[in-house]
Amino acid sequence: MTAEPDLVATPDLVRSAQRDIAGAQSLMFSAWKLLQEASATLAEVERRTIPPPPPPKHPGRSAGGLARAAKLSPERRSELARRAALARWQA
Repeated sequence: MTAEPDLVATPDLVRSAQRDIAGAQSLMFSAWKLLQEASATLAEVERRTIPPPPPPKHPGRSAGGLARAAKLSPERRSELARRAALARWQA
């Protein structure tokens, strides 16, 4: 068996360890502060860049149906309305 050397806490070794710990704490604090600032900045950017949705022109009405109706010819709309009426009355 080999004997392990004894570790002696000399004043220089203690000061060096204290500096290392202080440096690590300072680094962790700096990283935490940077993260806090980045989070606040990101929230501000999101608030400024995402506009609120416009109010609906006709509340309760589907916007998709209006867009589809605008694309259809009057004949096609009439045909679809006729089919829908027949389906309602035959059911």
